[in-house]
Amino acid sequence: MIKRAVIAFLLGGVLSACQHAVADLPAVLTDASEPTLARLKALLAPTVGRDVFEFGASDPAQSPVISVLPPRLTEFEMNSRAMPMLFDIVIRDGACLAIRRDAGDAIELTDIDCRPV
Repeated sequence: MIKRAVIAFLLGGVLSACQHAVADLPAVLTDASEPTLARLKALLAPTVGRDVFEFGASDPAQSPVISVLPPRLTEFEMNSRAMPMLFDIVIRDGACLAIRRDAGDAIELTDIDCRPV
């Protein structure tokens, strides 16, 4: 009986140790200048699937969320169901990342500084 209790206790400790995860810290960019935003666009372009795109109205130096607007309608389109693509800015293990909300893709924001919110 005691032997089973000890085994269960040790097994529970081992399993709970494996579930330890590092929490992401919400962050904002320290600088939202044109060169920084150009670098951000270059880093996000492969994930967005377009080289030319516009950010939404939020300021990435004030908000931990970046929105990428869908392509503009052409002259032959009346409406679109396209939604903005959202990215959360986080700090994970000391690195600044943009996490795509719908797909979970993590893009390291190299050469871009961010700070915790």
